[in-house]
Formats: sequence, structure tokens, C-alpha cells
Amino acid sequence: RHFDLSPLEIAAINPNTKTAPVFRTRSDADLIAKIYSKVPVLIEERAQDEGGDINPWGISFQTMFHMSGDSGFFRTPTQLEAEGWQREGTDWVRGIVTGVERRVPLYQAKMIHHFDHRWATYGVDAIDDDEGARDCTLAEKQNPAFEPSPRYWVPEEEVILRAARVPSALKSAVRMARSEGGKGRRKADADTQESARAAALKALVSWLAGAIPVLEGQPAREADIFRLLGRAQDWRGALKASAERFLLDPKTLATGAEMQRETPLVTGDLTLIAEGQKDVLALAELLIEAKQPRWLMGWRDICRSTDERTVIASVFPKVGVGHTMPIFFLNKGADLAAANLAMWLSLPFDFIARLSVGGTHLTYSYLKQFAALPPSTFSTLELDFIRPRILELTYTSHIMKLWAEDLGYSGPPFAWNEDRRAQLRAELDVLFARKFGLTEEEQRYVLDPAKVKGADYPSETFRVLKEKEIRQYNEYRTERLVLEAWKRMEADGTFANLGLGAGQVVDTAARTIQRPALADLSDGVWARASQQPNDAGAALTAILKAISGPRPSRTIRLAAAMMLEPHLLTSLLPDARAREWRRLVGQEAEPRTGNVVGFAARTNQGWGTAVPNHRGNGRLIEDISAGTWAPGPGLEAFDTAGWPDGRAGFVLEALSALDLDTTVTSMPDEVRGWIAHAATA
Repeated sequence: RHFDLSPLEIAAINPNTKTAPVFRTRSDADLIAKIYSKVPVLIEERAQDEGGDINPWGISFQTMFHMSGDSGFFRTPTQLEAEGWQREGTDWVRGIVTGVERRVPLYQAKMIHHFDHRWATYGVDAIDDDEGARDCTLAEKQNPAFEPSPRYWVPEEEVILRAARVPSALKSAVRMARSEGGKGRRKADADTQESARAAALKALVSWLAGAIPVLEGQPAREADIFRLLGRAQDWRGALKASAERFLLDPKTLATGAEMQRETPLVTGDLTLIAEGQKDVLALAELLIEAKQPRWLMGWRDICRSTDERTVIASVFPKVGVGHTMPIFFLNKGADLAAANLAMWLSLPFDFIARLSVGGTHLTYSYLKQFAALPPSTFSTLELDFIRPRILELTYTSHIMKLWAEDLGYSGPPFAWNEDRRAQLRAELDVLFARKFGLTEEEQRYVLDPAKVKGADYPSETFRVLKEKEIRQYNEYRTERLVLEAWKRMEADGTFANLGLGAGQVVDTAARTIQRPALADLSDGVWARASQQPNDAGAALTAILKAISGPRPSRTIRLAAAMMLEPHLLTSLLPDARAREWRRLVGQEAEPRTGNVVGFAARTNQGWGTAVPNHRGNGRLIEDISAGTWAPGPGLEAFDTAGWPDGRAGFVLEALSALDLDTTVTSMPDEVRGWIAHAATA
């Protein structure tokens, strides 16, 4: 049924489609509306002229192998043995003239489940997708050396190419150079090689056009491209224009920005490109090898009403992946990836999914409109709570060693213990219920509406899960464990320690900046040798990194002014704090008399470059109506260590104790004018 939701509530729940959601009961509608009033969607689609999509996680999606269209790559054990391959662990290998050829497993959706990459395994030469697979046994899961067998194996070289975090245009150029048609490499003729080289050069220049503004704070110019790729390229043949003119083309800028959002280059990649071979095809192969994920995350596309949960996902090793298990990449580190996975597999997120999905496929368009806590809402303490639980749930076999290392763990896999795993999952469910803003009563409703509203209540959420657990355990175990965990975490101070109020989404914008004790820092550690044109951009980037949510844009501009002219803050600080500020910053923080001259001229170039670049690439999220700026994904690619990060944390903390209006009014005329007009610079 359609309930009386306001246009604003409908727009919050389905911002991309603007369609009115359908709910079975008023309570379902009210609870979903409450969640979406506090939590944004995973990706809010917006036109490029409005700044592009709002994508806080920097998430992108991919399907790797189509189960029918790519079947030419697939081999069964019988076929491999007939072709002279030998089994080596999870892979198959055989010697060739140039070394060793390898085939790796092709995972299908059926093989994974919640926090489990060893859910199902296939028998030898299974001919049917359903009947050929069986659930892995408890004994198998308790063996850290056990890995499931897939139905097919695929060429490792093809997995490396498809998994590489490089633009698809560059992959296409490499494939053309290899002259591949699905049966491996063949020698390409000279014309094909030249066409491939031209395509690779165009892709690389476009990619750099999007990356250089992000990494170096200035538009890409011909000199930058020559510095990185060398001058001896067929520029006009590949670009149909000079490199300078190509870089100024709006289409190039849009393409490059999209490439950088989807497959970001980092500073180390620019060094690799500059020091690598100048043959662009060889450089493309080098980047494909370098830009490899160490593990993958994916979810089951199929979601039926007979399934116990709607969102079924896991982290798993870098292998081939069938299209019924789309994979997703985050422009975040492993800690936040673990938090994202924990959120996807939490009961509140699944509750949202169950009331949103109308068919049997969990598609990108559905996922984009699910309420998803942005990465900025996760505190260090919360990540410290999530990390060990996700690690124990997912690192159960040796093959996941790289994932464990990225989470900071170098020990052996964790023992598979069903009771322990259920307890860990219940604690994560409770954490996310609190972060999504649920009360204990609302969590009870999510688990079983009939328990709250009465036996004849028409809404149901996890009926299949409940019935399965009653058959298996003679109780609805998940319900008991979650409610017990809620009581325990409330009583033992876990909620208070994590800063989670009762039924409230945590306000991370007011958190104190985490940094070393000031007394431990050496004199002059935040000093600048000299002012540079891009210092304003560095200040803005450091401020965005230091905040965890929306702040008034005027606060951010004031903070930047104080970072760039640190003497402006000195007189506003208590004596002890002023002494510390002067000690750490040095001469620039010493009090001055008279007006500030030339501030705008020193600042506008770097600021005017950084603001539109961050805004256009989604790293600066602007709410014009609210007058706020917030950090988006991708800021970690910028190196702001030193004076920018140090001054940003100190200034923001100092401003939290000052009245904004009074402070702005006290600024010298030129600085006050710059603060008022910098938003449009």
C-alpha cells in the first residue's frame, strides 16, 4: 500500500527514481522514513552540471565473467587433465615456452554466504549448477587448509586483466595489442599494434587529465604529460590534436574525472608512470600488474522470498567471478571496507533491502537507493570495534591471508566456531541498529513485527530465517542473541564508549580531532619554509580530511584563513594555547599589528583551483540550501602531512570554542571579505 509520505520523505527514500515506495503496513513506512531522514542513500545520482553523483564510499560495480558469453574461457577438471594441466592447490598449472600458465577458480554466487567464502563446493565436472553443488560441511570449514572447488577454472591472465583497477579503455587497448579473441594471446599484426598503441596513449592521457588535478592541485598541462609519458609519442595520431588542446577539451576533462573517480591513481602511480617504459603498451601492462586488488568483495544477484536474507555478500580471494555475483570496489582502506561489509550484512540494512526489492534480482539500481551510513560516520573507536569481529568472521582459511594482513593481522586463521560466529554477528547487528538510529523496540520490530504488534499483524521481515532457526535450534536464535547483546552492550558501557546515544545516529561532526599530544611535538613542526601558490588547496584538503560531517562553509573558509595566516588565531586563544600555537607554528604565528595586505592575491589561485576540483570530483559535498560543506571520498589520495594536517586539527578545535560571527567580524577587512566571497572563487 501507498501511505501518506511527504514529497520530501519520498525523495529521501528514492532520490534517484523519485518513485513512491510501497509498504505493507504503516509501521514499516514510518520506520523506513525515520531511517532515511537520518541516513543518506549509498549513491545519489546527480547530473554532471550539478556536481555529479554523491558517492561517499567511492563505490563502483563490476561483473567479471558472463556465464554464457565468456564460456570459451571455462574449463572443467576433465578438460584440464586432457590438455596436460596439473592441479596445484586451488589452481591448475602447466608449463609453456615462456614459463608457467595458470588457471584459477571461477567463483559463482552459490559459493558464498554471509562472511563466508566457503559456503558451497562443486563436485568433479558438475554438469548442473544446482545439483552439482553442495554445502561445505562443518568439518571442512573447521579445516583452515580447505578451499571449495568451483565448477570451472579460468586463465589467471584474464582475471588479472579484468580485476585491474585501470580504466576500461586501457584494458581494451591491451586486449587489442594482445589480439585476444577468447583463446589466449596471438601475435598481433603491425597495424593492430599501432591502433592499440594509439588507444592506450589516449586512455593514459585522459586518465592523467583527471588524476593530476586531484593529486597535484592544478590542471594537467602538456608539460605534465611530457614529463610523465615522454615527448616521443604520436600525439596527433592518437589524440587527433596537440596534447595541450586535447587536455583543454571539456570531453577529455569529463572522461578523465570519471576515470579518476572509478579507478583512482595515487601519487605513487605517477612515479611509476614517470619511471616506467615510454612504450605506452608496455606501460599499460605495467599498470595492470600494479593496480591489482588483493581481495574481492561481491554479493549474490539472486534474492528470493524463500531466502533467509536479501543481501548476501562476502569478501573472498582474488579469483574469477561469475556475473551472478557482481563485485564492488571501494576507494577506501581495508578498515572501512570491513565496516562497509559489516553494514551490508547487518539486520537493519537487510530490513531496508527487504522492503525495497520488488523482484528476484538485487541490482545496482536497488543498492544505490539503500540507506547507507557514509564512511565519515565511523569513528576510530567504532572501527576498532568492527575490525576484530569482521576479521574473525572472514579469516577462516589460509587463502584469505592478504585480507587479514590489510586489516593489520599476521596470525593464523581463526577457528570456525558456530556459536562464536553467531555472537559476533549479533554484536555487529546491534552496533548498526544503533548507528541507523533504531531504538530497542524498533530493533524488536525489525526482528519480528508480530512479537511487537500482535500475532495477526500483516507485516513480516525475516520469517524464513525465523522458521529455519526454530527447526534447527528450537528457537529464533538470532532474535535472542541480538536482544541479549543489546542489553549487555548497554549495561557494560559499550554504547557510551562508542559515543552512541540511545537510538541516535552518531554525530561525528563534533568529534575531537585525533592527533598526537601537542607536548610530544617538536618546536616548529607546523612551520612552512615559504608560501606556495597551492598552499590554500592544501589547507582546504586538510580541513576536509579533519572533519567527519557537514560544517558551515564559512567555518571552513575561516579555518583556512587562520591556517594560512596563523597570527590571526593567536590573539583569540587563551595564553597557554597561544604559546603552544606559536611554538608549533613558529614565526608566522607571532602577533602582528596593522591590516593584512595581499591575502586574497596569495590565496585565490590555490583556492580557486582546489574548490571546483574537489567539488567536481565528489571530494567536497556541498549543500547549498544548508550552507554546508562535507568531505567526500578520495581525499586520502592527497598528501597533507605536516603543517596542513597539524594546523587544521588545531584550528578546528580552537574554533569550536569561539563564536563564529564574532570571530569573522574581528578579522581584518581583506580577510573578512575573502571569507565572504571565497565560496564562489
